[in-house]
Parts: sequence; structure tokens; C-alpha cells
Amino acid sequence: MMPNPLPDTGTLTEIVHIPATSPWFSGHFPDQPVFPGVAQLAWVADLVRKHPDLNQTDPSFRVAELRRVRFKRKIVPDDQVTVAVTPAGNQTWLFRLEKPDGLVATGTMVMDRAEPAVCKDIPK
Repeated sequence: MMPNPLPDTGTLTEIVHIPATSPWFSGHFPDQPVFPGVAQLAWVADLVRKHPDLNQTDPSFRVAELRRVRFKRKIVPDDQVTVAVTPAGNQTWLFRLEKPDGLVATGTMVMDRAEPAVCKDIPK
């Protein structure tokens, strides 16, 4: 689904439907499937990269830090979730995930460019 920008606040939103057939539910947990928090954070990072102020497709642009992340409600098969990111300056983004029945998660994500990996000579 295409992100929906809200120009007054700079907030970018995207609505995501999680089908019961999603591979994320496989083994997480067999009797009571729950969408993993790490997958939710990946949605946030992907949406930040789509923000028109940023428009980063460079793979070195990555999550550098997470602050005050709170998971409030489970995401289960066939849920619909609204993911919203708002710029807070200095590569910092506030995020919210919501379902029609309430807040799912909140937090702050800091993005940065990864330094290229350097192989240093190992003394012999």
C-alpha cells in the first residue's frame, strides 16, 4: 500500500493488513499466533525510508537506535494496523502503530548511515 503523507505535521502513515497466512506467524506461536515486535519495527524503518523529506533507498541508511519502545497490544492474524512516523529532527522519528481498537506500539527511532565495514590487519 502507498504511504499517505499528512503535510501539516510531516507525519507519514501507511495501513497494513496482516493476513493469517503471513509467514511471520509460523511458529510464533502455534496455538496463539502473534505478530513479532521486530517485524513491527521493520515496518517503521521501511516507512521512514519512504518519507518524502528523506526518500532513502540507500541500504547503508539503517536504524541506529531505538528509544522508549512500548508494545501495548498484540497484532494477530487478519488485523489491520496503521503505522505512522513523524520527523522529530536530527534523523529522529516518532512512531505509532494503531489498530481500530487501540494503540499497538509507540517509540522513537533514530536513523543513520552505517559506516562501511573495515577489515583491519590481524597481527601475526
